[in-house]
Amino acid sequence: MQKADWQIVQIWPDFVVEVNCNGGGHRRVYHDGRIELID
Repeated sequence: MQKADWQIVQIWPDFVVEVNCNGGGHRRVYHDGRIELID
């Protein structure tokens, strides 16, 4: 299993959107530390 390689693709006032370059998927990372998987 490959290690996730998260890269920032969008920056918003309250969170950043990251994409996993190993296997796909997106997530939002909020400034307070919460992480929300998008797909």
